[in-house]
Amino acid sequence: MSIVNHIICLQSRIESIAETSSKPGPAELGLDDTLAHLTLVGRRRVDMLLERVLAFSNDDDERAAAAHIQERTARVWHGGQAGHSSDDASERLQGSPGPKRV
Repeated sequence: MSIVNHIICLQSRIESIAETSSKPGPAELGLDDTLAHLTLVGRRRVDMLLERVLAFSNDDDERAAAAHIQERTARVWHGGQAGHSSDDASERLQGSPGPKRV
């Protein structure tokens, strides 16, 4: 499965979390709006989901998708990177292999 397909799958799981852990708001939101409307408990659940994928997935594309969404959560929740580093994920999404980080 490609990175984009993994992003779609993770987004679906995040939307499931948002159904029970979200502040009232308009329906049919984009991912950034969905993330912004999550309660603290919902944010924690999304963060744990992404951390679990990053820690235990054997699929490089799935880990890149999780890193990309983690970068978006940092931007939405904290207004920036907030310690999340996914330059490799962003480069992979753009099709560039990028240098290996050590």
